[in-house]
Amino acid sequence: MKLSLKAKAIFLVISVSALIGISAIVVYDRGISSLVTNDYESRSVEITLAMAEILDSDKVRTLRDNVIGIYKEVKDVVLSDQWGSEAFNAYVSRFSKIEDTPEFIDLRAQLRQVQDAIDVDCLYIVWIDVPNWRYVYLVDGAYEDACPPGCVDPLFVDDLSELGDLNKEMKPNVTHTQEYGYLVTTGSAIHTSNGELVGYAVVDLSMNEIVSRERNLLLTSIMVFAGLAFIAGIAGIIAVERTIVGPINKLSQAAGTFTENGMRLSEIDVRTGDEIQTLAESMKRMEKDIKEYYDNLMETKSDLETARVHAETYKREANIDSLTGLLNKRAYDLAVADLEKTDKPYAIVMIDMNDLKTINDKYGHDKGDISIKTLASNIRRCFKDSAVFRIGGDEFVVIMNGDDLDIRDSLIGRFRDEIRKDSKNKNRQAWEVPTAACGYATYNPKSDDNFASVFRRADEDMYQHKTKMKSSHH
Repeated sequence: MKLSLKAKAIFLVISVSALIGISAIVVYDRGISSLVTNDYESRSVEITLAMAEILDSDKVRTLRDNVIGIYKEVKDVVLSDQWGSEAFNAYVSRFSKIEDTPEFIDLRAQLRQVQDAIDVDCLYIVWIDVPNWRYVYLVDGAYEDACPPGCVDPLFVDDLSELGDLNKEMKPNVTHTQEYGYLVTTGSAIHTSNGELVGYAVVDLSMNEIVSRERNLLLTSIMVFAGLAFIAGIAGIIAVERTIVGPINKLSQAAGTFTENGMRLSEIDVRTGDEIQTLAESMKRMEKDIKEYYDNLMETKSDLETARVHAETYKREANIDSLTGLLNKRAYDLAVADLEKTDKPYAIVMIDMNDLKTINDKYGHDKGDISIKTLASNIRRCFKDSAVFRIGGDEFVVIMNGDDLDIRDSLIGRFRDEIRKDSKNKNRQAWEVPTAACGYATYNPKSDDNFASVFRRADEDMYQHKTKMKSSHH
């Protein structure tokens, strides 16, 4: 059967338009979906890593021991899919007293503080019961429908390897359920300072809004390209003249550049006065909508970066002593753990402030705080190239390395001279010129088995100095 030129034109225009439209829609849908999913997975990982660093691991361990202790005593565990039933309520009531413990209250408050700061719906801490293929809630930061301690869910994977290395993480997992829609669930392991795994900080990020917007835009794109094919077919029936085919070719070429350079419909000038011009204007509006949607995605990406910065800020502040601005006991424990893993040379300076209790009793604790801050400033000024920690009320430790390590004898001598000079200043109050005893020891790989050995020698040297100070004072 022979086809007329108009019929061939109709077939050609509809086929080309449909092919371009379907290709553009498929590439667009996959590209945007992948971008959104990757961004949400990255954000969830950043949030849980920061939470694992921020949370008090000792409190998590205590809470875990309390919850799991009860959980192991229960013979018939009721899963969360029976939420609201008498059996479920009876089961979770066994854990009700845990909600009054200070560990539960403090951890839930911290989860909610972070939720409010970064606009996340659900942060919680769980423990994975590997033999029974479950995870057990320890504390949920949600304000509504929070899972109580002891609440149990089955693992959402078919193979534990899908979760990754459970000593470090629970890999991001995207789920789609009728109840919650699209969720990205990610967890990071929480360890104590000695490396014990005590739980997982988990976040659920809802993708429902962005998926809904993506589907609406995809539907609009399908309708626009379907309209393109239909109107192009009508144009082919009416005529095959250049004034009709030309504009269609322009539109097809513009649509063909979508996946590479972005649509440039705004540069096309179509003035045919018929459905082709209407189609061109519709596609220009579609191009504008896509650009606005892309801009919204970039704004979301900026919000994710802001959340990452906030998480880094929380992590940094967790290691700072609020009174002196020095590194705190938590930072000290991390530094000691790092030193245990290396044979690099270092020295420890142990500094113990004198007469803090006398100053607090005689002048008040506000003067005692000033005295502590003054001594901290003196230590930091003297050992400016080393890490300085406040590990107790009147105890400070300096871990010397680098240039300070090479001139340690000189620095120790200068610090003791300044302390001795300040102690003889009779024109200032005692709290204005704090004094301290200090001792130090250098790591010797041949005789020191660990950090504690070096610390013990530094502590002994400090007490010898303190004794000498007291004898010279009398």
